[in-house]
Amino acid sequence: MIKLFNWRKPDIKSVTLPDLSWTEGDATKTIKKWGDIDGTMAISLNFFEGTPDIPTLSDINGLRQYYRDAISAGQGALIEVELVELFEITCVRTVLKFPQTPSGATYLTSLTVPFAMCSYVVKIQAPEIDLSGMRDSFIIKKLLRDEVISKTVDGYQNWSLDPYKPDHKGQTLMNRSEEAKWDVRFPSHPLTKSRKLMAEIEKGIGFDQKLLDLKRFDK
Repeated sequence: MIKLFNWRKPDIKSVTLPDLSWTEGDATKTIKKWGDIDGTMAISLNFFEGTPDIPTLSDINGLRQYYRDAISAGQGALIEVELVELFEITCVRTVLKFPQTPSGATYLTSLTVPFAMCSYVVKIQAPEIDLSGMRDSFIIKKLLRDEVISKTVDGYQNWSLDPYKPDHKGQTLMNRSEEAKWDVRFPSHPLTKSRKLMAEIEKGIGFDQKLLDLKRFDK
């Protein structure tokens, strides 16, 4: 039997993120953290040993339902759940939102890189602070003028929806102002910044060779 020298199993160091000039925070064997200059957004790289929690990559509708169910206790809403190919590895990009008290939302944007017996998750957490409600107000006025939505005694018809399942009725839903097409008008909004940041991470993320040789998650 051939003994392999200088080989170590994958760990938190097996994935590298691009240099974003953020402030580095806590680091352990399973998590590394960074914060932006303003202290309003946070990034983490997480390493998990064992089979990933996600149920499937082959059934995108089933995967989206898994996330709906997972965030329901926190009154979360789906904004995006999509598959992304990086280095011929099928990954999962998610954008979720959770209501804040007394108003606004916190956006959690993630990239899950699953293998058969471990996984990596990049998370971006971005709360609405000073800009809470401004994006919504602007787009509501525009969509009312364009007759895309209408005002009712209960709020606005056709304003809130699940992006993949129009008949889904949840406590919290994506609203039309959170569609990516509006990001260009609101470059400072935390959702816009999160999407842009994740695009930079996907473009510059690095996997070492041991990861590329691992057995893929194939459910």
